[in-house]
Amino acid sequence: MSRFFIAYMGSLMLRSIGIAVIAGICSWRIRNVAIRHAVWVMVLAAMVLMPAIVFFLAKMGLVTARFLLVNFKYAFLLIFIAAAVITPSGDAATQALFAAPMVGLYLIGIIIAWVVGPVARRGGDEVSLE
Repeated sequence: MSRFFIAYMGSLMLRSIGIAVIAGICSWRIRNVAIRHAVWVMVLAAMVLMPAIVFFLAKMGLVTARFLLVNFKYAFLLIFIAAAVITPSGDAATQALFAAPMVGLYLIGIIIAWVVGPVARRGGDEVSLE
């Protein structure tokens, strides 16, 4: 009796959350969900670290605020392409909700590069190594 109750409740719970009762399909779907969540975590971590990466690149002199501002249109396009790939549904509103924080962090990166970046030298103020 208890085996029947456990099996019945297990299948009822699986049906209520929308997972197939067949064990092979169930584990396959759970594996896909786990992989998708792991990818989301990595993408969100990279997105949040974007200003920190810009900080170090600007400190080393590899990027400037002007470079980031001039190439904003390309970054905007790439951000929306990435948001389209990450978005769980196909509608534009969800894609915009995913892209808006990334665009905001890119703009924060521009401000960080402007604050941290090298200061432009004035007209005859050259440094000689002699």
